[in-house]
Amino acid sequence: MKVHHIGYLVKDIQRSTEKFQTLGFVSLGEVTYDPARNIDILFMDNQGTVIELIQSKGDDSAVGDLFKKIGVAPYHLCYVSENLEEDIQLLRKEKYVIISPPLPAPAIQGKRVAFLYQKNVGILELVEA
Repeated sequence: MKVHHIGYLVKDIQRSTEKFQTLGFVSLGEVTYDPARNIDILFMDNQGTVIELIQSKGDDSAVGDLFKKIGVAPYHLCYVSENLEEDIQLLRKEKYVIISPPLPAPAIQGKRVAFLYQKNVGILELVEA
């Protein structure tokens, strides 16, 4: 599987965008609100390295509790999956636990994404090709 992006929790997406721009990143679009997860998302690129800035929009967001625990930090790697269901089953055999089943992601043209966790790897995201 190929890495798609690194997910990065931020407190204020606008301020973080400015700071990442000084490090050579450019925005790959506009901030997108994901109502199912109650988060704002912005993708940025620096010569092929893509990050996804994620801002919680409330305690009920998909990352609200995580942000309270770790604050501003990278927290997941996302991989492109040619067959989402097949890759999920493969990872489950490797002791990954599904923490969020496949759902459409507005910031990635509605492609489905799933999140999994493995105690020796941490959180990873799969996005369908």
